[in-house]
Amino acid sequence: MGEVKRYIPIALVLLCAAGCSSNSEPAPVTSSSAAATSSTRNLADGSCPTSKDADRSDPSATARYYASIGHCWDSTMDENTMAGVLRAKDLMSVSWYEQQKQGSAARNTLQVQFGRAAKHEGYSVPEATPTGGDVDEDVASDKAVRGITTSWRWKTRDGSEDIAGGRDQQIIYLEKHGGQWIVVGARTTMTEELDKA
Repeated sequence: MGEVKRYIPIALVLLCAAGCSSNSEPAPVTSSSAAATSSTRNLADGSCPTSKDADRSDPSATARYYASIGHCWDSTMDENTMAGVLRAKDLMSVSWYEQQKQGSAARNTLQVQFGRAAKHEGYSVPEATPTGGDVDEDVASDKAVRGITTSWRWKTRDGSEDIAGGRDQQIIYLEKHGGQWIVVGARTTMTEELDKA
């Protein structure tokens, strides 16, 4: 009986460590589920940016990487645009990631583009830049807002001409935790598709 009592506090500590973390902490590192679905091909031929390359000490760099990762899609592996967003997990707070995950099964907002790209085994090539104007704001030493405009085109794997993509603008909300910036929210304010058959 004495041994059981001795281990109960340890079990409670382990349970709390696993489930009592704050929603504002970065999500743990995991491998991309999309990349795991194919053993013969790399996601976007290895061209997608990754969270590990982001300068997390800079809110602007964190926001740009979040947008770039979220707009890097592979029509041969991804079902919808949310697949890219979920790959940016390591740059998100736990609560923001969970919100995105809940909506991940939603209908693809770029279904026509994905279908056109899939015919040529295409993947998107994103470019994220700061949005002009007065969107950016340092709200506090640990809170920031950044405007990011991301454009993309579809690179084909079958030698066909690249396919037109589009661009969108997002307002990205960030907080600093443990010296690193994380995305706690984002809002798309404009999306423009460049339709070209």
